[in-house]
Amino acid sequence: MRHSYFRRHAKILARYGIVKLKEITEYKLDLVMSTVGLSSWFLAMFFYWRLIVGDQTTLAGWTLPELFLLPLFGQLIFAILGIFWGGIHNLWRDVTDGTFDKHLARPVNPLVGQIANYMGMWGFIRVSLILMIMLGVIIAYPSQVSILSVLLAFLVS
Repeated sequence: MRHSYFRRHAKILARYGIVKLKEITEYKLDLVMSTVGLSSWFLAMFFYWRLIVGDQTTLAGWTLPELFLLPLFGQLIFAILGIFWGGIHNLWRDVTDGTFDKHLARPVNPLVGQIANYMGMWGFIRVSLILMIMLGVIIAYPSQVSILSVLLAFLVS
């Protein structure tokens, strides 16, 4: 019983996700420019930390790759929240203007419908880009990045 409940809602979220993905890929130049803008932010962060660290090997016990992972974890959490937070954030507005009624008439949990309706697919692109960069940093500097520092960076962010 519980398993089919989650499966049904996962299918609904997946269908809404496909529609939202088609919406953001409708204008290709906007998608490319947004991705380039986000990538340039990551590049600027790398140069910022490189400038701060300079020729030193560490800064307050943190190596350059660990310092670069620190803002990435913050951006990762922000991107994950951005995927699902829009539906909750706009719930009051939809209740007051009456557009929330469309979710009440459907045979699905109204909150799931609300979250799916405002799902931020740009967040999925941001999460995948951030995870690729994080994996690249960890693979490129395996001797300078420890598991403990990655966990600490996650907790600090």
